[in-house]
Amino acid sequence: MNPASVWTKTRNHTNATDVLGRDHVVMTLGLLIIAFLIGTISRAFLYWRLTPYGAPFVTYWERYFFHAVFYSQVSLWAMGLPWLAWNGLRWSKRSRRHSFVYFILITLLALNLMADHADHEIMRFAGVHPTPSFLLTYQGAGQTHTLNDALTSDAGGPGLPVALLIVLPITFVTAALFWLRKLSTGRIPRLSPIVIGLLIFIPVIWVSVSLVTSGGKFRQRKVQPYMMSLWDELNADWTAGQQPLNYNILVQNYQSEWLTKNTDSKNWQFLSADYPFLRTPQNPRPTPVDMRWNIVFLQLETLRGWDTGHLRPDRKFPNPTPFLDSLAQKGAYWTRFTTFGPPTVSGFMSAHCSITPHSRHNLIVSFPHTCLTCLPAELRKIGYQAEYFTSSDPDWDSQRLWLDRWFDRHVYDRAADEQDHVLFAQAADRLVELGRRGPFMATIVSITNHYPFQSRRAQSDIAGQDSFSDKILNTLHYTDEAVELLFRKIETEPWFDRTLFFVYGDHGYNLGEHDGAPGQRNGYRESTWSPLIIVGPHPDLPLGRHNEVATLLDLVPTAASLIGLDITNPWQGIDLTSTGGKEQTFVHTKNNITFAETPEFSMVVDRESGKISLFSAQDFLQSVDISAKWPHVGVELADRAAKFAELNDYIIETNRVCPR
Repeated sequence: MNPASVWTKTRNHTNATDVLGRDHVVMTLGLLIIAFLIGTISRAFLYWRLTPYGAPFVTYWERYFFHAVFYSQVSLWAMGLPWLAWNGLRWSKRSRRHSFVYFILITLLALNLMADHADHEIMRFAGVHPTPSFLLTYQGAGQTHTLNDALTSDAGGPGLPVALLIVLPITFVTAALFWLRKLSTGRIPRLSPIVIGLLIFIPVIWVSVSLVTSGGKFRQRKVQPYMMSLWDELNADWTAGQQPLNYNILVQNYQSEWLTKNTDSKNWQFLSADYPFLRTPQNPRPTPVDMRWNIVFLQLETLRGWDTGHLRPDRKFPNPTPFLDSLAQKGAYWTRFTTFGPPTVSGFMSAHCSITPHSRHNLIVSFPHTCLTCLPAELRKIGYQAEYFTSSDPDWDSQRLWLDRWFDRHVYDRAADEQDHVLFAQAADRLVELGRRGPFMATIVSITNHYPFQSRRAQSDIAGQDSFSDKILNTLHYTDEAVELLFRKIETEPWFDRTLFFVYGDHGYNLGEHDGAPGQRNGYRESTWSPLIIVGPHPDLPLGRHNEVATLLDLVPTAASLIGLDITNPWQGIDLTSTGGKEQTFVHTKNNITFAETPEFSMVVDRESGKISLFSAQDFLQSVDISAKWPHVGVELADRAAKFAELNDYIIETNRVCPR
């Protein structure tokens, strides 16, 4: 049947008979329910099809699909609310059927369905919502041909995204017109106010429940309807992609500062005007083929320097990290290793790609097409295998898009139930296989020592359960035992003595030591200070204690140097084996959190008041504020952090980190 003729018949009938406001409510609810059902089908196509590259959109669809369905109610009810509210106020009053008004609602719902489906397909392709600011930022990124290629070779069905974009809204419009035509004869269901109320408020309850269940803002952002993405856009940063007025000076300052703090013998030079971070070694060494070193990154969740035995010998408590302390004594360790603080995704990107996080957005979610030079991908180019092990769902924080690019394989075992012992035992078995095949890089990510720090094994507890300060000691000790389990399972392997282990924390955690507000993010050392231990019998590894500044940015350059990987790269960190960070100053600002570490000082800007606090570098617990004695130091560091963030943000936004 021709939808146009259906609409004509509906219009003729509906103008002929008066109805009550309650009848208009029923008619509107019917349209919303039809839109909901068609939208659910659209979401099913997203979660039950492969991405254009042949992988599932998410590993475990049921952890996301139902939230996505619930969230779809937000856009539907936002559109239907004016109709429901107006007619609800006129519950018992007679009025015309107003065909044109329903034509507007049907059009809006059809456009919303099309926008949602287009959003789904871009998410399948790029892992990002195609908001206007995203499109503006990437309009010159040269992705059009890639999108065309993906459409024609889509593993989820070549051309199916375009076909669904047409079929789904036509199906909805046809069903909506038939619904109105059915009611045009006057046989409108007389639903009781209770039933109508349930039909209106159950979706509200659905959305409310999905908001308070676990998953956080990353899952919400991943599954939200496109209207919510547009709503977020009202608060978007529309200055993204605009070149700073003092751009050339910022570039010169960055390059000169980097050359000053890096003192290796490779004679690095910045040769590209288009990619200011890109540097080339003038004295590169050939990558050794006969004795390649394996690389293992052990990224430990919420590993606070504040609680670690070898960094806090002054603290009187049952030591939660005896095995990590023993590793430190065997290898090289840094007492002033600084992270970017929570969330984990900041540490994940910085540790693997030596890139400073964007000051306002999460790079992992907002800039998926920014080209980065990341260690596992570079090692694969020279014959390494690279694998990633985690017991925390990588889809949760939108990590899997990046894992697919960097690693040959990433392992997430949901059955491990976020237990580090299970994960590390499985990873050890796999490392045995990898080590016997040839050189490899592996990243193993712990998760048990995560808020709310719930004990997973009673025999590992060393403290009480009365406070988070006690609980974290228990879960940290549990993770320490898991790391020991890993080492015990692989230490007799023939490849063990040609393997370098980088053991570090992704971030610390604020338990209220300075601001009295546990859980709130700040720039003090309880949030940013973690251990860094490098273990392995490499002749160039500077064993022992190092009191210089080191950061997450330094992991990749240091690992590359130790294995002889001297390549043109945009890495912002330095090689700790040659400089030790003796002249390194680290500044960072994100979301009103600013902090810095220098050879002499540490600095923190209070997030709420803007007050600058300054401490001696050796005042590890930042207990004595000396800003009054050195008033200009904190101001200069805060200004330096703001200027670097301005440059770094622009480079990331405009995809000028490295050439694709």
